[in-house]
Amino acid sequence: MRRSAVASLSIGITVLFMGLATHQDEAITVQTAVVKTGDFLQTLPMIGTVEYEQQHNSFVLRNGKIARVYVRKGQKVKAGELLFALDTSNEETAMTKLSQLRYQQQSIREMGSVANLMTLQNEYELLRQDVELKQRIEASHMRSEAEGIVEAVYIKEGTYAQTGELAVVVRGEGKCINVLAPPTELAGIDCGTAAVMTHRGQYTGTARIERIDAPVMTAEGIRQQITLVPVDGNDLDLYEAGTSISVEVLTDSIPSQALIPLAAIDSNECVWMIENGRVYSVRLEGDKYNTQFVAVPAHEWDGRQVVLLPDQYQLQEGCTVKNAKK
Repeated sequence: MRRSAVASLSIGITVLFMGLATHQDEAITVQTAVVKTGDFLQTLPMIGTVEYEQQHNSFVLRNGKIARVYVRKGQKVKAGELLFALDTSNEETAMTKLSQLRYQQQSIREMGSVANLMTLQNEYELLRQDVELKQRIEASHMRSEAEGIVEAVYIKEGTYAQTGELAVVVRGEGKCINVLAPPTELAGIDCGTAAVMTHRGQYTGTARIERIDAPVMTAEGIRQQITLVPVDGNDLDLYEAGTSISVEVLTDSIPSQALIPLAAIDSNECVWMIENGRVYSVRLEGDKYNTQFVAVPAHEWDGRQVVLLPDQYQLQEGCTVKNAKK
């Protein structure tokens, strides 16, 4: 009876140790990635706002009554097309009277009775008044500066407008991204520089810097506005004006680097590399980072398999892993 109990206890202990050994050797299921060689791009991250690529504001150039508005919101217009006109009845009446005076002056000259300096001075004054009246009439007819779509109309026929009052806004059909950045961040960045656009982490397309404005004082300090336009299609058409877009402006390019995903780096700045089904950590020091990768020498890392999101696993040196995708 006693021998049977001892035998049973021995078998139980053996089974227990076998179970513990099996548990300790059990492979951990991990997500992996293969390190690939490519050009490493260093970028400057910024936040921009989607705007229409071109916007032309038409103002009232003199006080007067709005005689006619030729456009409405949403209407397409061509360059030079009439937007609105002020009442020019006073100028037209003055032009009629002026024409009569000039005719009389010409008749006097043909008669030769008073063809003297006084007559020439009067003709010069009539000519000056004629030019001024024509300029006032021309300034009363506002035309679109470029082809586009009427974004807003702020005036109404029959109402009086003042000089400098915003009347009509015409925008282009294409969209751009406007970014305000400190001048120090833009050092070495020129027009034509490439950039990558993302919205909420989703790739939107590539862009290039089209314009860099002069520095201005804002509530946040001195800032410069840069304007970027898409270069691979109408990627911004899906986004309304005012939408925030993340922009990564290219500042440097290093060819033929092994690119380790940032997701493969743990909180201790280590990468867990897989060899023969087991993992080993390698500490990264002095390498170049961007928002997606870390650049390391290609000859050491190209083709290596690494663990993604290593902090979510209980990894130890030499432990086994499985389901590692190659």
